[in-house]
Amino acid sequence: MGWTDYGAYTWLVAGGLATGALFAVALRGPLNQRETNWKLMAVAFATSIAMLIAGAPFGILSYQRLLGMTLRQTALNILFLGVLVLAMIVGTGRWKKLVCFKPLRALGEISYGVYLIHTFVFWLVDRAQETFFPGLPPFNGHFSWMLARFCVAFTATVVVSYISRWYFEERFLRFKEKIGA
Repeated sequence: MGWTDYGAYTWLVAGGLATGALFAVALRGPLNQRETNWKLMAVAFATSIAMLIAGAPFGILSYQRLLGMTLRQTALNILFLGVLVLAMIVGTGRWKKLVCFKPLRALGEISYGVYLIHTFVFWLVDRAQETFFPGLPPFNGHFSWMLARFCVAFTATVVVSYISRWYFEERFLRFKEKIGA
């Protein structure tokens, strides 16, 4: 069994959500200082890399092994916490042009829609490949097909999220401003 067999289980998704939520809460309190964020970033990178290196002999790098299925995503969540903290540090300093440019801001505007639908769109792309192109090899293990899958699904996700944001969500956001919520 691979990632697609286990990827939808709540306990494999909730860790990333919890990591982001805890960081957001901490940012409103004790982590609202640059020095603390530099330390958090270093700890996140070191922890993630240590988990991956130490776990490599025991199968953490493969979803085919129990350790990989259970802890690989956690190590990656911690790594991306470090990336997020680094982006926030850079974005509030003199190098903010590196992380504050129009394509990223545009993705930020539609990020909630991307979050909501991306897994469904990837699932649809997988089903379309199985239905309309059954002779093609599966995506798993074929980098060029995985890249094509990503390009198609990412494009579709962005288009649907953009349409949703500006033609559906915007009405509710304006209504929210009117009622003062």
